[in-house]
Amino acid sequence: MDRIEGTETCIVSIDTDFYEDLSQYLEVLSNSTRLRILKLIEKTPKDRRQIAAEINTSYDNTKKHLDKLVNVGLVKKEAGVGQQTSKGVHPVWEYSVVSGGLEQVIRNLGVFSTAGIQKNPDLTSRLAEVRGQIADELTGDHLYLVLLTGADEGKVTIFEDEQLSIGRADAEYEPVSGSLILPDWYRTVTRISKPHVRIYTGAAGYLVEDCGSTAGTFLNNQPLTPHQRMVLHDGDLLDLAKDPYGARFVVMLPKRGADLTG
Repeated sequence: MDRIEGTETCIVSIDTDFYEDLSQYLEVLSNSTRLRILKLIEKTPKDRRQIAAEINTSYDNTKKHLDKLVNVGLVKKEAGVGQQTSKGVHPVWEYSVVSGGLEQVIRNLGVFSTAGIQKNPDLTSRLAEVRGQIADELTGDHLYLVLLTGADEGKVTIFEDEQLSIGRADAEYEPVSGSLILPDWYRTVTRISKPHVRIYTGAAGYLVEDCGSTAGTFLNNQPLTPHQRMVLHDGDLLDLAKDPYGARFVVMLPKRGADLTG
């Protein structure tokens, strides 16, 4: 159950602009107060004074944090109406997370983790730090998968059971707990009644097994032998089928199992 030799994902020739943009992005996400703001306004828009009061931060500092989140496209502001006062109501700016914003953060961190930035130790260290903070504030101590292709691109699935079965829906079978059902867009993926792939947790960590699928499962571009379990590592790429309608996931280990600095 060792890692398959030669299967590490490696992206080369990253230009300077990418590093600069990544540095700015990580700087925004490296602040725990800004992460608390994202969580606070994920479901319900709030104005600056409401946000400042709920996170116990000054109005001016709250404005600075919100401006940074707006500038990187994670938060939007729209005109709203403030609370009723003796003089009536007044317009305010209300802030909310853009649709799918938190999932996009997790997706982006997953992509960055596969991008071969180990040649930049400072960014690697900062990425690990942000990953830890995101785990503390948003995802908890669980493995999660980020779907990188197709109709559900960007969808984040958190692994919370002892096993996770992945495949497409089948009208003859009711979904069970611990199933990730993909839409029919992913038509090369075996149906859920005979799952394409399963992920397990055990003493060796997180394990993946191809369930005898017709289209095959690939770990970092290497085919898995059906019914043979392999250990998953942080940043692994998992492909269900290798064609335009397959499903590609990036594997994100919880903070306790991730090692981004090696």
